[in-house]
Amino acid sequence: MERIYLGRQPIFDRKKRTVAYELLYRSGRGKNAFPDIDGDRATTQVLYNLLYGMGVQEVTGGRQAFVNMTRGLLLSGIAKNLDPASVVIEVLENVTIDDQVVRSCEELRELGFRLALDDFVVQEGVERLLPLASVVKLDFMADSRERLKEVVSMLEKYEVELLAEKIETEEDFQDALVMGCVYFQGYFFAKPVILERNELPAAAWSHLKIMGAIQRPEMEVDEMTEIIASDPGLTYKLLQLVNSAAFGFEKKVSSIQQALVLLGEKELRRWLTFVILNSIRGDRPQEIMVLACTRGRFAELLACAIGREHLAPVLFLTGLLSMLGVIMGRPLKELLSELPLDKTIAQALLERKGPLAPYYYLVYSYERGQMDVVARLAEALGIDEETVGKCYIEAVRWTDSFLLHGV
Repeated sequence: MERIYLGRQPIFDRKKRTVAYELLYRSGRGKNAFPDIDGDRATTQVLYNLLYGMGVQEVTGGRQAFVNMTRGLLLSGIAKNLDPASVVIEVLENVTIDDQVVRSCEELRELGFRLALDDFVVQEGVERLLPLASVVKLDFMADSRERLKEVVSMLEKYEVELLAEKIETEEDFQDALVMGCVYFQGYFFAKPVILERNELPAAAWSHLKIMGAIQRPEMEVDEMTEIIASDPGLTYKLLQLVNSAAFGFEKKVSSIQQALVLLGEKELRRWLTFVILNSIRGDRPQEIMVLACTRGRFAELLACAIGREHLAPVLFLTGLLSMLGVIMGRPLKELLSELPLDKTIAQALLERKGPLAPYYYLVYSYERGQMDVVARLAEALGIDEETVGKCYIEAVRWTDSFLLHGV
């Protein structure tokens, strides 16, 4: 049975709020895993197994999904079975534009679908699709700024919204804003360019120190409880979390001691870390915590799947801390050096070494659709392709549910 692997990449608005996801699909090229199949078959399987099986609303948390369409699938009419309120049809840049493609796009527009033109380039026949398009995606990595400005100027006469993709830095984001883009896609929030050192508010420093303290394995339970209790705001947020629907405890948890008994020491440490990171996130996009939680949950599920449950707590923490540099506005290397963490976490995040590295970089590569890397790492860990896919879907589902009910 051929397996398809799902990823999702957030699409932001001008205020860096997540408004949609592009659903990513890849066929892998690993030995005895991730079979190589053509684009039409891969997309068809994703649409059938995922959009019909799980439901696009569950995958995207109720936001719109951008779904790539090859020429073959456009002409097949398969998109007509989707929900136009939930799905944006993305016409790939390598689709030859002829009468058949134009007619298929016209039919989709008549059904209420929005069309997006992926990696837009000026090519023969493109003027026939522009009147039908709602979104045009501009590739900020492939084209120069001068070329992009020329394209934007050419598009002014069409009623399209501009989506800047492959945004890698804050500078890219600002340039795209100036050009008039209204949507943004890429890893700029995950790989920021730190132009200057930001001074952190006293409260953020206090929470960061607490987070470091609670990671010390030699810390006694009473000492941990005392540290938490010394910060009323942190105590409130922790109790709010453990009393949420995400945990489902029958009785109200009214003290740190109760939370410790119900969660256990290891679980309390990791949830405190989550609470602290979310509290110092400030006005940065919520998607930061979505990505951090998904990474952590995905990694710990992979470990549990092969019987290495002892690694699960530290892998979840590794996923959360992978976004610490973004949250704090500081280089991750500096921040990790200031925290008394298990050295394997820093090894995995900064050096790609140590026992945690294969799990974390399998997660990281899957997130980016680098399926050849995923295949190698999965084979090394002894995880089959079906398990990897299931763990990712479960991590996405769990994260959406947890962030909806847990914070």
